[in-house]
Amino acid sequence: MKIALLLPNMRKSRPKQITDTSEVFKYSDRVWQPIMLATLDAILEQKGHKTEIVDATALNYNLYDILDAVKYSEIIVVQSRRMDYYASADPNFQYVLDTINFLKENTASKIIVIGPYPTYYPSYFTQADYLVTYEPEITLPKLIRKKETENCSRRIWNGDPPDLNKLPHPNFHKLPMSKYESESIDMPRKPFAWLTTARGCTFKCMFCLAGRIFQTYRERSLDLVFEELTILVEKYKIKSFMFMDYNFTYNRKRAVNICKGIIERGWDFKWTCETRGDLLDKTMIKLLAKAGCVGLGVGVENLSSSVQKDIKKQFDVYEVVRLIKKAGIEPSCPLLMGLPNETLEDLENALKFTEDLKIQHGGLKPVIPYVGTPLHRYGKKQGIIKNDTSEEVKRNMGAFSEVSKEQQLQILHKFLKIRRKLLYKKMLVHPRFALKVLKHKLRRTKWFS
Repeated sequence: MKIALLLPNMRKSRPKQITDTSEVFKYSDRVWQPIMLATLDAILEQKGHKTEIVDATALNYNLYDILDAVKYSEIIVVQSRRMDYYASADPNFQYVLDTINFLKENTASKIIVIGPYPTYYPSYFTQADYLVTYEPEITLPKLIRKKETENCSRRIWNGDPPDLNKLPHPNFHKLPMSKYESESIDMPRKPFAWLTTARGCTFKCMFCLAGRIFQTYRERSLDLVFEELTILVEKYKIKSFMFMDYNFTYNRKRAVNICKGIIERGWDFKWTCETRGDLLDKTMIKLLAKAGCVGLGVGVENLSSSVQKDIKKQFDVYEVVRLIKKAGIEPSCPLLMGLPNETLEDLENALKFTEDLKIQHGGLKPVIPYVGTPLHRYGKKQGIIKNDTSEEVKRNMGAFSEVSKEQQLQILHKFLKIRRKLLYKKMLVHPRFALKVLKHKLRRTKWFS
């Protein structure tokens, strides 16, 4: 069977003027490998199917380009979101619906949609023939085999968590690898790649979807991790890298072994990862830096100890960030607005934290009450959220504190002003950094022209 695996074009231009806090979610310049599709491609190839991957984001395809690429396929598998966004899938997914509707009108192909959006909002995908929710690696091949042999009346198929050690390596050779690039100005732009060494999360932060889409926490064997890294380093000459685990240092021994393995092999790529502040200490941070880590995402979310307790993230933010910076790593500190019990003073403290510690990475965004999270249940219990639609989720972003949306917008503009000032200061002191920033800006302008 001929099958096309499609990632729609997810490039969205940045608004010139932010007039609402929700607009911070309405742009993206991220061009990363659709690893989930590349893995599915390898699985379906093993089962004898003729497959192709169409990454419309990397190739910057419009709808007619996409149609030309997939129109002869019997089945089109549409990934509704990149895997790296599965835990933070904002409710703006009209571009996915537009792509599906267009393909349905112009092809005879059966359309299967995978990823977070059919999992959270299945009622929106009326034009799709089938939906595979949660993780698709086991269930999608079963659905296709069923479709081949008999009439399949069941429309929604719930995915089962796969054993990560039984999955093949992604078919990188079927991706336009030269198109992918790092969005960080702290490491080489290209060649770039990312991978996960584990899926899921054992923590239950009240606003996060990580424990829903990936239903259990699982780790890949380190042999497989280093096999994949070797392919990427030796065949594709990767120079910048992202480990897309939710908490890279959750299993400390494992994180140590990965760092030591990179050092022992003499690999010189630069890389970033994400983790929790309470899973870091001086020794761990120094080892990350020695192994080539140049960027470390730490979910700060809020500076208030009472709010941190509510969202189950308690650690000394200032101490952890200072240790990261001292090791020569750039911290990324995402912050949220509109959490329960948050005050205007808390947000002012977030601005002070950003300016005092010169934080140049990580945004300030309104918290999203994703369907299925404790925050969403809290909102329904308080009478804030009326239903489970994406419109209701969008309407109530950042709506759980005493801080009004007008005040949040004022805070956001102050935050952006501080970040611009920090950027300009660094550019003045470091001319080579200034050149990298200018190249980054020019590239983004070219993408969206």
